[in-house]
Amino acid sequence: MRKKGKGLAAHHGKKAPKSSAETGAIIKSRVGRISVALVYPNTYSVGMSSLGFQTLYRLFNEMESVVCERVFVPEKGGPPRSVETKTPLAAFDIVAFSLSFENDYPFVLTLLGSGGIPIPSAKRDASHPLIMAGGVACFLNPEPLAEIFDLFLLGEAEANLESLMNLFDPKAQREDFLRKAGATVKGAYVPHFYSPLYNADNTLLNEIPGEKLAIVPLPQDKKIRVHRAFLQSPGPVAPVGKACKKNLSHPAVSPGKKGLKIGPVGHVSRY
Repeated sequence: MRKKGKGLAAHHGKKAPKSSAETGAIIKSRVGRISVALVYPNTYSVGMSSLGFQTLYRLFNEMESVVCERVFVPEKGGPPRSVETKTPLAAFDIVAFSLSFENDYPFVLTLLGSGGIPIPSAKRDASHPLIMAGGVACFLNPEPLAEIFDLFLLGEAEANLESLMNLFDPKAQREDFLRKAGATVKGAYVPHFYSPLYNADNTLLNEIPGEKLAIVPLPQDKKIRVHRAFLQSPGPVAPVGKACKKNLSHPAVSPGKKGLKIGPVGHVSRY
C-alpha cells in the first residue's frame, strides 16, 4: 500500500529513512514474497527524478508476489542499503538495475562490490541475488556489461516484466530460470548463453548461441507501445528535497507518427 512511511522507524528500531518523509512510498511485508532491490546507479536525487525508475518501482510493487525497495549510491559512503527498510543489497532475491546513461556504469561496479556481490557473473552462485538490468542504455547496447549481469530485460517493462517475474522462484535452480526466461520471455537476454563474434577492429559482428543453450534465439527487435491505461495510473513518489522535486519528470507523451528525432529514447522508440 502507499503511505508516508509513518511508524517505519519504530518498526525497525532505526532512524527513519528517506521514505518516512516521502509521499507515495510503497511499504510491503517481505514475508512470502520475492524481494527486489530496484537500483538506480546514482544518487537519490538523480534516481528519483527518473520517470522510468518510478515506473519500475510501481510495476514491481503492483505484483502481489513481489516486494520492491529502492537502492541508490550512498551519499555518505558505506555499503548500499534500501531506502524503505535499510536492507543490504545482498539480502534481496533480485537486484534490478535501471540503466539510462553509460556514465553511470562505474557505479554499477561500485554498488555490487561494496554490497558484497561478486563480479563478474561467473563468480556468483545460487547464494547470491539474481543480477539483472534494463533501461534505454541496455536497449542500445548491453554488451559492455554482459559479463556482469545474469540477465538483461530489453524492451518496455510494461510488456514483459510480469512474465519474467512469474517464472522466478528463489528456491529453484538459477540455471533453469535463466533457461526458461531466455526461451519464453520476449526481450530476455542471458549473455552467458551466447558467444560474441568480433570484427578485426573489436566491434561486435554477431552473437551465436553457445553450447549451453543452442535453441534460444537472441531477443527480437520488437517495437512495443505503452498501454494507455498505464499512463492513467497513480502519480509517482514525491521525493525528498527541493532540487529533486524540481527535476521530477512529467509523464511521457506520444512521440507522434514520425517519432522523436534525437537522443537514445528517440532512437529505440520510433514506431
